[in-house]
Amino acid sequence: MWLHVACNPELTAYFLHEKRGQDAMNAMDILPTYPGISVHDGLRSYASYPSTHALCNAHHLRELRFIVERYDQVWASDMMTLLIDMKHQVEAAKRDGHLELTSTQRPALER
Repeated sequence: MWLHVACNPELTAYFLHEKRGQDAMNAMDILPTYPGISVHDGLRSYASYPSTHALCNAHHLRELRFIVERYDQVWASDMMTLLIDMKHQVEAAKRDGHLELTSTQRPALER
């Protein structure tokens, strides 16, 4: 069985299904009509839904860790550090009441 989860800051829906892909997502009946941003792991089944798609950075970090451990790639370790630094800067901005990073923070992170 697969545990499917759909959530926002106020609600979490759990749905147990024998499959992982589109059959289960259709049965859960949230993604087929969800108009917002869907953050997920990149499973191909998600692409068939009308939402705007974003990939989960926790999954990015997991995949980068694999590349570091398996192939000893320095760039992957550097990317992990960058993603974690970005996360900390966003958290600090939110704590300070900001809705976005400053105009100097963004270009620095992009470089």
